[in-house]
Amino acid sequence: MSAWTPRPSGWEDPTHTPRTRQVAPACPWLCLGDLGPLSAGDVTLDPDTANPELVLSEDRRSVQRGDLRQALPDSPQRFDPGPCVLGRERFTSGRHYWEVEVGDRSSWALGVCRENVNRKEKGELSAGNGFWILVFLGSYYNSPERALAPLRDPPKRVGIFLDYEAGHLSFYSATDGSLLFIFPEIPFSGTLRPLFSPLSSSPTPMTICRPKVTPGGVLSPPALQATECSGHLEDLGGGSVPFE
Repeated sequence: MSAWTPRPSGWEDPTHTPRTRQVAPACPWLCLGDLGPLSAGDVTLDPDTANPELVLSEDRRSVQRGDLRQALPDSPQRFDPGPCVLGRERFTSGRHYWEVEVGDRSSWALGVCRENVNRKEKGELSAGNGFWILVFLGSYYNSPERALAPLRDPPKRVGIFLDYEAGHLSFYSATDGSLLFIFPEIPFSGTLRPLFSPLSSSPTPMTICRPKVTPGGVLSPPALQATECSGHLEDLGGGSVPFE
């Protein structure tokens, strides 16, 4: 199995003391009536984009990283060497929300990327290259931006919220509704697709789940129902996340 692990450039000491603190913007009101044409959680995996080391379930909702490369046809759409797979859905407008069960995995990456990203060459997974992802590496989070969310209890289930027109991309613990990370405002353009990466082999798959919805059509857990959420981002001196 080829080695591919995103690491933050400039990361030296996991116990490094944060230098700055910023207040996170207000969280969106996650109501199904505001989500646009795509129903919340209606995301499936596209096998034509999956790295040969990734094993997808028949329903295209779960992915694991295997120990052997599969003999799959090569194409410009398929990620290689990065252990990534995209969602079938394409976003050019609107508000969208989906959740992914990550269980007790020690590493994963989630987010969105542009349709036209380079899926073949080794390179940095940065916003400049069309990737907006959150990476979990066991003891801390990392992103292509310098702002990192402080690690609390690792989430078992992660919610991703995208507001295309507002340039908003945020990540939540779907267990208790706490904000994990929010990107600075992003001037999105072109087509975006959900991105999933197990990063390492594990008996625990990553599984796309349908979010729980209250009778009033509001996404739960209750913490996501508020018009504002408290939270902060911390500058840990991180940087781009490279293929390796």
